[in-house]
Amino acid sequence: MAVATLSRGNTTLTLPLIEEANQLVVSRDIGKPNQQIQLTGGLNPRAIDQRSGIVEYTLLGRYTDTQQFDPENEDTRKTCYVEAIQLADFIKSGSGGNPITLDIDIPEFETAQVVPQAGQEQALTLEYIPGAPGQVLVNLGLSSVDRVNGSPEQQAETPISQGNGPIQLRGPSRTVNLVQDVEVLRSVGRPESDLGTDIGELPYYNDRFKSAYDGFELSFQSSDPSGTIRDIADMFSQQLGFETLVLDFQGVYGMGAFNVVPEGSQALRHARTTGIEGHGTIPTINLRRVR
Repeated sequence: MAVATLSRGNTTLTLPLIEEANQLVVSRDIGKPNQQIQLTGGLNPRAIDQRSGIVEYTLLGRYTDTQQFDPENEDTRKTCYVEAIQLADFIKSGSGGNPITLDIDIPEFETAQVVPQAGQEQALTLEYIPGAPGQVLVNLGLSSVDRVNGSPEQQAETPISQGNGPIQLRGPSRTVNLVQDVEVLRSVGRPESDLGTDIGELPYYNDRFKSAYDGFELSFQSSDPSGTIRDIADMFSQQLGFETLVLDFQGVYGMGAFNVVPEGSQALRHARTTGIEGHGTIPTINLRRVR
């Protein structure tokens, strides 16, 4: 099994890459967005390449509870949900002025200095699939850099809890239990941190002391569509002022309660499928974590 190792300071995390036939596991994209193409009087233009290019990595991995445990190494006893939380906190946290060292044990990939994909809210996406416990799918984007400017002391901490749920969405005046075929996507990133061009081969990274991104997209079915959907619609329609909603996993996937607000112009999307009586499908609830 191919593994990607990410290290920064005293923290080292591993990501087992997906190992399936004809399945993309790692991609590396190299580009020259700062190359100048100048038109001339001749048939072909002139190129000037004096600024840094970009190298982007995309890793597709899977944490599972079926990996072999080393009884002499307690770190190998981590469940897939613990590992997913640790990776999310690692990507969301400030760099401390240091890039991440990326090692991929595949021959054509050399060791690289990287950062969470610059300017992206969804540098990391974790997918929790209903009906498939004991695994988390991972999509991680990384940008190669020469150095990091800025050292924000921002340490991310995911609320953790023990229990079996159900997942709840709580508003100021009502609570909705999400209990049937709940699919969860969690995305984190540092969209306010960006790349700066340089005369070297790789850009530098401005890690800014700004808010990071932490968002959830949920979809589920309800056997009580009129009540459940009405309650959620009411929650999302009301003006919250300085209050928030609470997304409480109550131990599902090892997570606890998050203060959240509806996000975007389609924070709630409700759809009804013909031929299915007594069930309502909510394919999209978009929530963003706030303080």
